[in-house]
Amino acid sequence: MRCLILSDDFPNRLEPWRGPYHRRQAECLARLCKVTAVEPLAWPRLLGNVRLAGLLGKPDACLDGVAIRHPLFLYLPMVARGSNWSGVLSAARRTLKGDAGVTFDVIFATFAYPHGYAARVLAEETGVPYVVKVRGSDLHSLPPSGARRELSGAALQGAAAVVAVSGNLAKIAVELGAEPARVHVVLNGVDAGRFPTMPRAEARARLGLPVDGPVFLCVGHLLPVKGVDVLVAAFEAITGMGTLPDGARLLFAGAGPMRRRIERRRDRIGLREAIRLLGHVSREQVALYMNAADVLVLPSRNEGCPNVVLEALSCGTPVVASRVGAVPDLIDDTCGIVVEPERPEALGAAMIRALKKRWDRAAMRRRVEVMSWEANAAKLHAILLGAVEGSAAGRVEGTR
Repeated sequence: MRCLILSDDFPNRLEPWRGPYHRRQAECLARLCKVTAVEPLAWPRLLGNVRLAGLLGKPDACLDGVAIRHPLFLYLPMVARGSNWSGVLSAARRTLKGDAGVTFDVIFATFAYPHGYAARVLAEETGVPYVVKVRGSDLHSLPPSGARRELSGAALQGAAAVVAVSGNLAKIAVELGAEPARVHVVLNGVDAGRFPTMPRAEARARLGLPVDGPVFLCVGHLLPVKGVDVLVAAFEAITGMGTLPDGARLLFAGAGPMRRRIERRRDRIGLREAIRLLGHVSREQVALYMNAADVLVLPSRNEGCPNVVLEALSCGTPVVASRVGAVPDLIDDTCGIVVEPERPEALGAAMIRALKKRWDRAAMRRRVEVMSWEANAAKLHAILLGAVEGSAAGRVEGTR
């Protein structure tokens, strides 16, 4: 089987950090079938980094077993979003026309719109089936009406299969018209080997953190959707109640536009020493911080399948998270606490409960060790193969 991936967020040789979860899924899938990826390069990105123009042209071999093409994606930002799919389609067509070596039996789009709808049109043109993956914001952020919603629905309705990273997204896909029997929930994987469990004191020593005092950790981009403002409010509340042991800390690992807002509030409420913003942290250091922390907190307003939850559990660290996306699929009372989003009081109370509870770190790790990227890719491969075989059977039936 030969698979063509249409992606919106793949790594490249100049930005190897992009799309780490797409990277692992594609690399593992490439061990099971031939994989070619097309990630159209949106022209505004070139304005911010002219070096990216060097990606246009020859295939990028930054992934093991996967050749990635980066054709130019022409569109008008914030204008006519309902026609953005045509820019993705045009970029894919140019790639296929310019490289006769790219052949495929199935198209896999990693976002409902515009990539999913472009995949639908390309599939019709080439006579192959297509599969759409829905990840979170592609469905959560849809307007109640309009072209983007209609075209997202059309992409899901015509797909041979829909791969949802959470039960919540699967439900939304069905509401948008996807046939329930064709919707598959495939949770993300985790590289357990890169997120080992180690003694908390050892992790803190390696990071230069005090051995004493509770540590809460939040990992992710500092964006409004991540609810970081809710977490600061929750931490302020439980600190003011005097229910935390001395030396309690809240660490943010990640960068983003909310940083200045968090810093201003932190300083205003007198928690400059207690709340630390670490900025961008490498994957290796994230594993150390997860082992150093008593609790990982994910206060998001929306999520798909948050890998930070899987990574924390791989490190044996309990999680307090909002009831969004795949969180209820990942967490039960043996490994964390789930709360409603947008409720600082409930979040703070759950953080205190998690801090006081005795957790079985080894059991948490065992819970996610079976959720490898290899297992994830095997499930995806079976779905893609089913789409190909179903399409072939349909063509045979149509000739009778």
